[in-house]
Amino acid sequence: MLLLSVSCTRSEYDPSNRINKEMTLFGEEIYVPVGQVGPVTVKSLLSSSKTIGDLVNTLLKEESDGTFYVESDDAIYAYNAYRQALEIPDSSQPYHWDIGSQSGSVASTASLLRMVNMGFVNQHLTLYVLNPITASLVLNTDIWVRCTNSAYVETYSKEFKMEDYNLKSSYSEIPIVKLDLPADLTDMVSRVEFNDLTLDLPAKVGDKIRTSDDAKYSFGAQYKANPAPTENFSFAQAFSLSNLNVPLGKFKLHKCVLSFDLENTLPFDVTVRSIKLMNKKGDYITDVVFSSDIKIMGGKPGAPAVTPVELQVEALEGTIPDIEGVAVDVKIAYSPSVGAVPLSSAMGLSLKSASVKLHGGITLFGK
Repeated sequence: MLLLSVSCTRSEYDPSNRINKEMTLFGEEIYVPVGQVGPVTVKSLLSSSKTIGDLVNTLLKEESDGTFYVESDDAIYAYNAYRQALEIPDSSQPYHWDIGSQSGSVASTASLLRMVNMGFVNQHLTLYVLNPITASLVLNTDIWVRCTNSAYVETYSKEFKMEDYNLKSSYSEIPIVKLDLPADLTDMVSRVEFNDLTLDLPAKVGDKIRTSDDAKYSFGAQYKANPAPTENFSFAQAFSLSNLNVPLGKFKLHKCVLSFDLENTLPFDVTVRSIKLMNKKGDYITDVVFSSDIKIMGGKPGAPAVTPVELQVEALEGTIPDIEGVAVDVKIAYSPSVGAVPLSSAMGLSLKSASVKLHGGITLFGK
C-alpha cells in the first residue's frame, strides 16, 4: 500500500491547524500476519463441554490412525457350575438343562454417549459362551440382536438359530456369533436375547468342572464401534483461543473488516454466536465488538470445507488494540452435507493461511 503526501505553504492547509488527522482507505486492503491458530481438534472441542466432556475423556479410545472408538464387554447370563451340578437329580446321567429365555442390554459404554445424541458406525458385535467344564456341551437357542434409536424405537433386528451347536471345551470364551451391522446404521445395538436356551451336559458333570473359585457358564457380548454425530446432535459451547496474535493496534483502527478463510475437517456445522476480545491477562476487552452468527460448514479429513469469513470489528471507544486472545461462543451441530462420519483426532478447525486481510473502509491515524 502506498500513501502519497503533498507539500504546500498556505497556512489554511496546514494540517496542524485544522484537519481531523484521520485517513480512511476505502477499498484498500492490508494483510496482517497472525500467530498460530488451531487446529481446534474434535476432542478438545468436545472435552471443553460440561455436558459431554467427562464422557469423551473417559470412554473414547483411539486407533493407531487416530479414529476414536468405544468398546464394552457385557454379561447377559451367568450361572455357577458347582451350584448347577448339585441341582441335577441324577448326576450319573447326561442332563438336559432348560435355562429358558435370557436377555440383557449390551454396548454399555456406547449407551452413555447416545444420551447426547451420538450415533455409531462400523458396529461389530461378538456373542460368546464360556464353557467351564472339560467336556463339550450341546447348545440350542434362538438369538435375536436388536437396535433401537434414541427414542428406544427398534430400527434393526437380526435372528440367529443355534441348533445342536457343539461347544468345545476351552479355557477362554468361545465366539458363537460375529456380526458386522449394516454400514448405514447409526442406531446402536441395545439388546441381545437368548430365547429357549438349553445346554446338554455330560454325565458326572460335577467331576468335569475346571478348578476355579468362580467357574461359571457365561453368556456375554463384546461390542466395538466408532462414534459419529447424528442429525439430532448439537450443543452450545464457549472456548478460548489464547495463542492468537493479530497486531492491529499500530494501525489505530476505529473499525474494519477481518477477512480470512477457515478450513474445517470437523463433521460439524459451527455457528459463531459471539466473540469477545481478550488481553494478555485473559481479561475481556468490552469496548470492542464483533459481528456474530457466522456459519462455518462441516468437512472431514481428505475433504475439508473452506469457509470465507468476514468479521466486522468496531471499537466503541478509542481504537482497536492488538488481538491476543478471543473467547468464542459457538453452536456445534450435525452437518447434513457430511453425514455420519467416524470421529478422529485428525479432525480440526484452523485458519487456512497465516494472515488475515483488513478491508472495507479502514480508518488510520485516528485521534
